[in-house]
Amino acid sequence: MTSDPPAEMRTPAWATPLGTAIIVLLLMLPRLAFAVKFGLIGDEAYYAIWSFHPAFNYFDHSPSVAWIIWLGRMLFGESAFSVRSLFLVADLITSVALYRMATLLQYLDRQMGRLDKPDSAAPSAGLVSDRARPRSIGLLSA
Repeated sequence: MTSDPPAEMRTPAWATPLGTAIIVLLLMLPRLAFAVKFGLIGDEAYYAIWSFHPAFNYFDHSPSVAWIIWLGRMLFGESAFSVRSLFLVADLITSVALYRMATLLQYLDRQMGRLDKPDSAAPSAGLVSDRARPRSIGLLSA
């Protein structure tokens, strides 16, 4: 039978998966509104032109931008939103990956006994503290 961790070791509500998802989605709302409401700016239009004939190399950027925009245009048609759509999805995927890395670092810190202070219950707080830096660098490079 397992017991609940002490109150000072519990994850704060904002750092739970639901809390983090709410924060990320609230921060995405202005970007989503901008993607829907406003037309393309110069750089976006330049990249959108590339997506009409995607290639494997371009003079000043990697081809991934053109291919991502091409896929967005194929999925959502011709609009400013379609040019920006998959970059919004990529932001969400990046947020999930960062949250997952933070929870893994928190787990590692707890396993190594570094999260012994009540104020270090946030994900990865112990790993980046001055006290933990020398051991964590050795752990990651070994």
